[in-house]
Amino acid sequence: MLVLVGLVVPAASAFGPRNSILASSPQITKISIPAGAGITQSSQGFSPSSVTVVIGVNNTVNWTDNDDRMDANGYQPNHIVAANDKAFTSGSLAVGDQFNYTYSAPGTYPYHCNIHAWMNGVVVVKGTATPEFPLPFAVLLVALGLTATLFTLSRRGSNAPSTLLPKTG
Repeated sequence: MLVLVGLVVPAASAFGPRNSILASSPQITKISIPAGAGITQSSQGFSPSSVTVVIGVNNTVNWTDNDDRMDANGYQPNHIVAANDKAFTSGSLAVGDQFNYTYSAPGTYPYHCNIHAWMNGVVVVKGTATPEFPLPFAVLLVALGLTATLFTLSRRGSNAPSTLLPKTG
């Protein structure tokens, strides 16, 4: 707790960021192509199949091919991640290969695997993050301003308005 001129404010929330939107460097959003994705239509194609990103925060998406499961013929499938609007195509991904794409405009962007029609996903892109001032931080700023004003007025002595300072003597 932080105590300031009779005001009690939880210190962590007064000075720390409220959420990950205030992160200091951009994050990468990861999507996996899980084992078995290319073998049967009942498998999960992308994991997660839907993500929401924020421009400037986590709008670079990384797909990693983790599909190391062989089919009945001993074939290990490759995958091609492609945007439905044709904005990007990954090229053929084998196990361990990765593909990155950075989204630059808000919107909803479906994508799929060019090889396996049942593999679909969507990336929802939100606009640029704007920092927020947590309420306790705003209260702290007001309290500091009021304290500075009262201190300045008390140093002036008799020139201070009598409604703000107690009368002395």
